[in-house]
Amino acid sequence: MARRQIAAAVVVALAAFAVEAAVADSTRPAYRGQQGQTLYRQGQPPVLTPAPAPAAPAVVEVPSPQVRDAFRTAYRRVGSPRLAVFWNRVFSDGLRDMQAGNRIVIDATSARASGGADKTYSERQSDRIVVRAESRTDSGARISPVTEIGEFRFQAGYLQPLIRAGANVIDRAAIMRITDADRRLRDSAVPIDDRQLIETAALKDHADLLIQIALSPSAESRTGAFFHVTVLEVETGRIRASFFHDGTFPEPPAEKVWKAVRGGYIQVTEKPKNAGPKIDLERMGRILSEETMIALAGF
Repeated sequence: MARRQIAAAVVVALAAFAVEAAVADSTRPAYRGQQGQTLYRQGQPPVLTPAPAPAAPAVVEVPSPQVRDAFRTAYRRVGSPRLAVFWNRVFSDGLRDMQAGNRIVIDATSARASGGADKTYSERQSDRIVVRAESRTDSGARISPVTEIGEFRFQAGYLQPLIRAGANVIDRAAIMRITDADRRLRDSAVPIDDRQLIETAALKDHADLLIQIALSPSAESRTGAFFHVTVLEVETGRIRASFFHDGTFPEPPAEKVWKAVRGGYIQVTEKPKNAGPKIDLERMGRILSEETMIALAGF
């Protein structure tokens, strides 16, 4: 009798367990093969999916379209003046490029004496020879604080926005050679060999505005240089614009990251990986080109 009661109890327990399992199976998502079906509970995010990559920082166009359009409109309104650019040189106050050096004076003196019983006289004859040494100097040139490749990048970054905005950009060396050739062809007997005179004549004949860009070495600058830009009217010498850039930029904001340490994780602040000590000189040229457009948009 007791055995029958125990067996009946076991049967009832097994039946109850089977019913409970059936109910649980009816609510659990079934495995439906390996065609991308998840094995996780419904309504829960898949924890093995990698986090989305951070969005790339927005690239700011320099010069901005607004500045470029404003410059183009103002520039055309005043007749598209010709812009001569001096790279790391200034329009110096030297009147000629031949500078006097040592001056040597030689006195050649000869004396002749003659006389008689009642007179004596002395005759002196002096000839002076002056020897003067002159050297040719370039008083407008400056020593570059950046490499030649850096200069190429900077010049391209500065010129391209101006050219694309329709500016008439004039090269200094080209107009000097053209001016010198024209004058020699007109009067070969009196050639002009002084670069200061040729430079001035070339600007008067071929440019309306002169843009001088001077660079100085700077340890604080992220480009290695300090920049000074001056815009002059060639005909009058009037200063139309003058500004500088010290080559420093705001540091990118620090990032907070989690680091594993003994016993868990801690949150630390790190300098962004893209916060380097240098700024590309091509971008620096674009920045100064935009500043030039802003300064000249008030034509």
